[in-house]
Amino acid sequence: LDRAGQREEAKAVIAERVRSDVRPLLADPRVTAALADAGAAFDAPALAAMALETSGDAGAARESWRKFLDGPGGKGPWAEHARAHEASGGKPAAQPARRPR
Repeated sequence: LDRAGQREEAKAVIAERVRSDVRPLLADPRVTAALADAGAAFDAPALAAMALETSGDAGAARESWRKFLDGPGGKGPWAEHARAHEASGGKPAAQPARRPR
């Protein structure tokens, strides 16, 4: 949702489901296997960063964005998206204005 530009919906989904630090959950072997099966094994730091932004832990969010960018994600199609999040200081990055259709 976040990558598709639906930032508010993404934040709402995370806030509804995340009640604590998601990093231990994302480190669970079942979750890492599911991410690998989905072809998104390197996305775990980005998922953690988004949840940490929503929970207000800006320092940990920046750290997770940096981890994502230092890995394969830094060379992938979502690198600029992640850099925008990281540049926002671990707060949800500003969404560019959408033109009316």
